[in-house]
Amino acid sequence: MKFGKEVYLIAGICAVGILLIFGLSWKADPNLKGLPLIPSWLYNWTDSYGNSRIRTAVPFVFLSLLIGAWFWIRNVPAYYFVVAWGVLTAVVVLAELGQYFIPMRDVDLKDMFWGSAGSFFGLGTMYLVKRAARFIK
Repeated sequence: MKFGKEVYLIAGICAVGILLIFGLSWKADPNLKGLPLIPSWLYNWTDSYGNSRIRTAVPFVFLSLLIGAWFWIRNVPAYYFVVAWGVLTAVVVLAELGQYFIPMRDVDLKDMFWGSAGSFFGLGTMYLVKRAARFIK
């Protein structure tokens, strides 16, 4: 099967996003302060105690919006959105389970929920946009 350049581009962006999620999830210190290329406004927000759980959803929202937009452009069936949500949920579960082996980190079911919810929000938004665009035409 031959894929177009856009497939490799989207797959590459998703792979980088997933690797960043794993890398940041498997750090010994969960705080982002001190990481190069992270602006101070971002690590101040993510490292705040009140945002410690919901911050897990943020990268999954952006990743799922990208995937959902690509699905919309490619006009794929609805079950692709469900499969993508399952894959992204598996990514967040794997990222959290990996923390079991890292000193000073622990597996958190709330983080799994927020990551899965972020994926659902992004993919659901793009699915609704796809459906709405069909009626506008």
